[in-house]
Amino acid sequence: MDLSPQSLSLRPEGLRIEGPEGPVLVERKASGLAAHYQGRRLANGSARTYAEAVLAAALRIVERHSSPWTAGPSGEVRITDQERFYAETFEPGMDGLDALRSWTSG
Repeated sequence: MDLSPQSLSLRPEGLRIEGPEGPVLVERKASGLAAHYQGRRLANGSARTYAEAVLAAALRIVERHSSPWTAGPSGEVRITDQERFYAETFEPGMDGLDALRSWTSG
């Protein structure tokens, strides 16, 4: 499943991932990340399996996309590439990727 960083967007209710068969909402919980299918009925397969596959694809984006910052052990942000950090701060569609990266970094 191919997703792009722009497939992820941060919403008040959580992280929304636009997958090929409909959106998935990811919530950050104390026990980890919970993915919930938000679309209509799926033609084939289960909503849980689809939501987990979409979340796994989004996590692969985080792994592939190098970040201009890192999170320290206590949550502090260390900027490693000031120019790219500034450019991505104003780039639409990076908020979801950054949120998922921060949720999984610690």
